[in-house]
Amino acid sequence: ANQLRQLCTELIAVHRVVEAADANQAALDVMRAYSPPPDGAAEYHWILAFVLFERFRRQLALEQADLAISAAVESIEQFRQAAAQGIDTPSVADQLRQLSIELTAAHHPTEAADANQAALDVAAAVT
Repeated sequence: ANQLRQLCTELIAVHRVVEAADANQAALDVMRAYSPPPDGAAEYHWILAFVLFERFRRQLALEQADLAISAAVESIEQFRQAAAQGIDTPSVADQLRQLSIELTAAHHPTEAADANQAALDVAAAVT
């Protein structure tokens, strides 16, 4: 999945939006087919959250707002799970804040508020 994420990044750099979306979908398919061992669950949720975040971006670029928002909402849950299972909470909160910013820019204030609330919840869990 990480290699597919890298391919997606490289395709974006050369303005191959459709191909980048295809690579992202392949990464998502790989992640969903994988069952992590218990000691790998945190990393699994972390990577899946990033793949979904990228899916949000790719679907927006293809003007498929419904698919983009669905990916963003799922990403929020995966980021929450990653934090709950031990991924560095400041890093998770930063990603959720970034997702909130991008959702706001995409004119989806409800989902942006959800991502921002998730960031606050994750950050509050540290204290």
